[in-house]
Amino acid sequence: MIDAMSLAAFSNTEETKMLLRKLLEIYQNTKKNDPDTLNRDMEVFWNIINDVVNADARLDKRSEIRRVCLKVKNSPIGKSDPSLVDHIEALLMDPDGMDANRIEILKKNIQQFITMSNINKDLKRVMFDCNKYNPDNTLDNEIIFQDIMTKMRDMMNTAETSIGPSKTIDMVDMTDPASVLRSINSWRNRHDDCQYPTGLQGLNRMLGRANGFQRGKFYVFASRSHNYKSSLAMRIAQWLTTLAITKTEQGKKPAVMFISLENETEENCMNMLQMAYTTAYKEAIPENMTDEQLARCVSAYYGKNGSQLIMLRKDDQFGYTDLLATIEEYEKRNLEIFAVIVDYLGLMRLDANTEDNQPKKIQKLAHSFHDLAARTNRIVVSFAQLGSEADMLASSGQTNIVKRYGAAHLSDCKSIRKEVDFLAFMEIERNLDEVPYLTFGFSKLRDETPPPKEDQYCAYQFHGETLGIVDDYGGKDCSCHDIFSDIGADTIVDNPFGPSKDRPKEIIAATGYGASPASTVEGVKPADVNKQEPVQKEQKKEEPSPTEKESVTEEKKPDEKKEEEPTWETPKKSSGFALV
Repeated sequence: MIDAMSLAAFSNTEETKMLLRKLLEIYQNTKKNDPDTLNRDMEVFWNIINDVVNADARLDKRSEIRRVCLKVKNSPIGKSDPSLVDHIEALLMDPDGMDANRIEILKKNIQQFITMSNINKDLKRVMFDCNKYNPDNTLDNEIIFQDIMTKMRDMMNTAETSIGPSKTIDMVDMTDPASVLRSINSWRNRHDDCQYPTGLQGLNRMLGRANGFQRGKFYVFASRSHNYKSSLAMRIAQWLTTLAITKTEQGKKPAVMFISLENETEENCMNMLQMAYTTAYKEAIPENMTDEQLARCVSAYYGKNGSQLIMLRKDDQFGYTDLLATIEEYEKRNLEIFAVIVDYLGLMRLDANTEDNQPKKIQKLAHSFHDLAARTNRIVVSFAQLGSEADMLASSGQTNIVKRYGAAHLSDCKSIRKEVDFLAFMEIERNLDEVPYLTFGFSKLRDETPPPKEDQYCAYQFHGETLGIVDDYGGKDCSCHDIFSDIGADTIVDNPFGPSKDRPKEIIAATGYGASPASTVEGVKPADVNKQEPVQKEQKKEEPSPTEKESVTEEKKPDEKKEEEPTWETPKKSSGFALV
């Protein structure tokens, strides 16, 4: 009903009135023939639609909007939910939030509702005819069968009609300078000075000339099971939230949407907490840090760049149409979803033609993902599973197997490579000393020259369960091109925030601590997670004079208790969080 009111307010055309009239007819017929199925709370909205259709009420006029809001306020649903009135008033008073594309979507939604109502009515008639079947009367049964076939054809025609004709997405008249200029401006807006880097310099080079992700492109990373797919999905969400420099429409907040179809939200959240803290401080989360302190610290880290990170867990019935609806739902909250990460492609419900086989359905889903990125100018990232051929290759004893992967090793669909803008393979490999590395192998980059050969492979060392893969963006390049001769294998990059004493003010303010959680308290040693340097003893501070002590004592109020500073002892063990 809110969609119908929005359409009535912002599209005062005969086509709109015809749709609303059909909608009203469905309601009136249902009220007459099956009143128990109606929601009485919706009565006020049907009355408003009736005023628009039959009394020429104009919901684009302020006086009419105030009358509508008063009517909703005095209705049962308005009394039970006062915030609804504010929501309706804000919606109707904001014409800037309703563009032509949004109006077309509203029309389509209402048309689909009308179609489904008509099909439901025809189905009831078919069921009624089926109940007339008489096994002893062949002649009557033939008539019943013909009647049923006629109604089924009517239903098919109704469904096909509701789809409507194909619509032109965009148009350029190459003989009109103004039309060409609009296209040029649109292209420049898509290829502006925004930056979407990853936290790994080697991966940034592999991603092409933008040295990171680009809006309007669909990216896929493929690996075998338990080879860092879910962890990389979360790392990409982290990077796009904290490192991206992006532009949004006025009044909208940039946001990254991370959708998991495999891992529970709580599990992903704990991993994201671990990633944020170790990226920021290069140390394990201290055992004596409270949950409240950790939540403030990590929230400040993810929010420092002005973007919002939305983490969602969806069930196995989540399909492409559900993805579009989810994006639309959150963008109604004044967010601009500039990046979508789905973990992972093969777990989504496939909405393609039932006559298609599984690989064809997945290829069509990948094609839809590509269209979503290109048409809405978003970064879309997903992941693919490698098949048994990749397992055989991995167990063959060969080295640098990520360089040997190709489209033939994809499990769900070999043709997915045709649909993506970027494809890379991943594998956790070990060198002769059994040191693990995350390796990346380049496969495809659409519409631009592939990266130089030396940038089509990179590897990053794992630094234990706590640190995992360490970001090197903005610091020393820690990628390597040969894991069997990696001289700097034990090198840990500098803290991207700089020395602990120079941490950003927003992080300090959010944690409630001083400049360094590991070094601000006298006599407390910082957590020496990596054991690379011996812990230095802190110099003894000079005691204040007796006069200074008295001065400090006089300034304190009698009942005021000094808040205790947290003690950051070297942890005997980590806090229990580990990357998967």
